[in-house]
Order: sequence, then structure tokens, then C-alpha cells
Amino acid sequence: MSTTSGSSRRSFLQMSGCAAAIGTLGLPAAMVGATSPLRVDKIVHGGRVYTMSEDRMVYPDGAIAIRGADIVAVGPTQDVLSGFTADEKINASGHMVMPGFIDTHLHPALSFYRQEAPGDASGFSFVGNYDTYDNRRPISGMSFNADVSDLVRFLGMTRLVDKIPTSMTYAFSRYSMLIAMRGGATTFVEGGGGTADGVAEAARSLGMRACIANSVLDLAVDNLRPGEAPVRIRDTDEQLAWAEAAYKRWHGAEDGLIQGWYNLITDVTSSNELIAGIAALSRRDDAAVASHTAATNTQDKYSQLAFGKRGVERIAEGGLMDVHWLGIHMGFISDEDIELMRARNSCIAHCPGTSSFTGKGIIRDKQIMNAMRAGVPVGLGSDTIGYGNILQQLRLAYTGHKEAFGDNRVLPPYRVLELATVEAAKCARLQGMVGQLAPGMKADLILVDIDTPEYAQRTEPVEKLIRIGSATDIRTSIINGEVIMRDREFDGVDEEDIIRDMRTSSALMEQKIASS
Repeated sequence: MSTTSGSSRRSFLQMSGCAAAIGTLGLPAAMVGATSPLRVDKIVHGGRVYTMSEDRMVYPDGAIAIRGADIVAVGPTQDVLSGFTADEKINASGHMVMPGFIDTHLHPALSFYRQEAPGDASGFSFVGNYDTYDNRRPISGMSFNADVSDLVRFLGMTRLVDKIPTSMTYAFSRYSMLIAMRGGATTFVEGGGGTADGVAEAARSLGMRACIANSVLDLAVDNLRPGEAPVRIRDTDEQLAWAEAAYKRWHGAEDGLIQGWYNLITDVTSSNELIAGIAALSRRDDAAVASHTAATNTQDKYSQLAFGKRGVERIAEGGLMDVHWLGIHMGFISDEDIELMRARNSCIAHCPGTSSFTGKGIIRDKQIMNAMRAGVPVGLGSDTIGYGNILQQLRLAYTGHKEAFGDNRVLPPYRVLELATVEAAKCARLQGMVGQLAPGMKADLILVDIDTPEYAQRTEPVEKLIRIGSATDIRTSIINGEVIMRDREFDGVDEEDIIRDMRTSSALMEQKIASS
């Protein structure tokens, strides 16, 4: 890891011809000849700045100049303060400064979980009964069993995702985003559930960067005949129109803070016609698309039973890899799948909390690491807030894959951090916009307090953060150049109202499911 300090170099304005400034700070040519400090909106200074650049540059005493939504300079504090002035200066002394975390897979509207202990079983369970899903069976019971009939209970949940009203979607999503942002996330890719309108309005109300979609499906599994072909439960054309409407309404909204995507809930609940239709829309709009594929131990077994092909094969043959495909979970892919994804520039959203909490075996089976080593971009996702924020996912990835391989050299701290920043940006199709701190990038960054007893040892603080850090260490969050959270407080956001609204909507949702 490369480091440099302000004390070891001259101010960039004092360098001969300022030529070195261009390499160090990436200044536009018009700024190089300036004889007085240039005005920007904000300067974050005095922190340990992790740029997440290709050369892994870290400034032990660094600063970032921000104009509007953009970063205009990054470098040693002395140089940046000599070259720029701002009305707002944020003292980051005693903090790590790093790109905001990117959650590559979050279901904002699926935050209504409750802890149950029915009989001798316990675990996070879905609220109430819905179609084929039995809430008295813990999720861990349905995730790892090799019996295809067990997959049916999981797929029963998928019938719920487009039945959450916009008002409830908004309430659940605001709560999920609040928790995610407290854990360091500044961007998320929506995994499905509820309406895009509700998710997007929630993101807009909190100022979070979001990739959203109306998630679609048109097939379901008959729980009485799990070995037979799926049955049609939605009109394919209506689902395609619903997906297209969300993209057209929200793509580029809020000055680009909200991006439109397309999303299939799962490949096995999608007909060939639906897959081809979504692929055509994504090609036309040059849009990204995601799907839950190879997400459980039985999903590909069922795909082969019902369609004669593995999930990744259907995705590729249906054209979903033609633009940008993000496969969700992907724990049970074959080596052939990995090579196909590498060749087609596809990505993986890895949610270690989902695997660890539900016993899916994703980490155990090692294919995520094998894909990563083959060059497939992998980003971390939280799935739902029930499985922890992105900081917790960093820890679970860091420890889980070491245990699976029996090798403490697997996923060193900085590499894990890349999975939530620069690599996650590739997965979110936001590479070059977020995930790094560099001139021209959007000013999405977080300040992490390391001036505490927990970080007192002379250890790389990133390693400490991943091993023992907590969400309370993340003090300040800036998104698109705006301070969203300052010293753990959200300006203009009534957190009690968000929690109250979520609890009310949860109760109503439970009644809705029970009466279905």
C-alpha cells in the first residue's frame, strides 16, 4: 500500500510550473496557473485518506476539495489547503476518510422481519404465511436442504414482492436506508420488493444514491407438484410494461442520483419470454439488469429439472449478459459458469450475511472466491437489514472465506475494503463515478472515527475497522457533495418518525399477509 505525507513534499502551488500538481491532485489545466487559492464548496482535511485508487494511495494527513457534487482535488492536507479555500471546512483529524460503501444488493422494502421461536425452531422468519411459504419453518431449514421440494417454500416468498403497496414500500425503505447509511452505505442496488416509486421516493427523501427497478416474475412453483413445470401466475407483457415504466420514470432522476435498472426476482420464476423481454429492454436502454441466480443449493437443480439448463446458461442464452448483468448470491455456480461470466463481463453481488445466517453454504463452497480469482468483479451486499449493514458484511467476508479455505491470507483487509468500494462500483455499473476518491468522481465519502481506545494499537486502522469496528465509528457521511449525516445526526430527518412509520406499516403488512 502506498502512502505519502504532506510534510514530505512542497505545496503544489510552489512546484515549478505546477506540473507535478497535475499528477498529484489531478487539477484541471485552468487551475494550474492560479496564483491565489481557488474557491470550492467544502474541504475535508486532516484525515487518513484512502483513495482506493489502483496504486492504493493513502494520505496519512490528507484532504479533499469538493465543488458541488464533485471532487476536484485529493492530496496532502498542506497542499490542498494551500490551493483551495472554502466556506465549509470539515476537520477529519482522528478519522479515516474513505469512499462511501456501495451495497450491491439491498431489499429496502423487505425490512419486516421478526424473531420467532416456534416450538424447537428459532431464527429470523418471514412475517406471516404467504402462499407456499411456511413461517413456522426457520430460513436455515429451507436454504441448504438438497430436496427440490424444499426450494418451493423459498420461492413462495417471491409471490409477495410485487404485492407491497407503495406507501408501505416507502416506509420500509426509509427505515432500511437509514440503517444502511448509519453503517456507511452511500449507494445501493435494489434487490426487489414493493414498488420502484416507493423505493425511489425514500431514497430521494434521505439523499441516498440508488439503483432501482420494478422487479418482475411471471412463473411460480406448484408446491403440491414440485417436480413438474412451473405455472404462469403473472402476465408477461404486463410485467415487462411495469419494469419499463419504472425505468423511464426514475432513470437519471435527482440529477443522476437515482439510476434505473431492470430486475428479475429469480431466473426460475421467469419464463423464457420474460427473460428475453427484459434483455431487449436492457439493450435498448443500455441499462443494467440483475437476478437472483444460483442463490440456493437447489435452485440450479430445479432450473435443470424445469428448463433443462442451469441458471447462468438461461441468463446468457436469453441475452441478459448483453449489457451488464449482476448475478445475486451466485454461490452454486460451476467453473463453466465462472468462465462465461468472466468472458461476458458479468458481476456478482455477494451477501456473506445471508450465507452465514441461513446456512446456505455459499462461503463454504468457495465458488465466490474462485470467481473473484478468475477476474469476475464481486461486490458486497447486505440483502436485508436483518443480515447486517455493509460494515458487518465486510467482517463476515473477511472471516468466512479465511475459514472456508483454512488460510488467513485469503481476503486481506484492504482487498475486502475494495469489495465495498471500487469493486462494488463495477458491480453497480457506477465505475468512474463512485467507489474511489479522485478528481472528477462524485463526492461520496464517509469519515470513520479512529480516535478511540479500540484503535489505539499501532495497527492498520482498516484492519481494526473490519475486525472490531461498529457502525457508531462512522460519524459523517457525504453523498453527492452534501453532508447527509454529521456526527451521527441526519439533518432534517426525523428518525423517530421513520421508526414509527415502519412499525405501523409492519403491523399492517402482517394483517395483509394473514388475510391473503
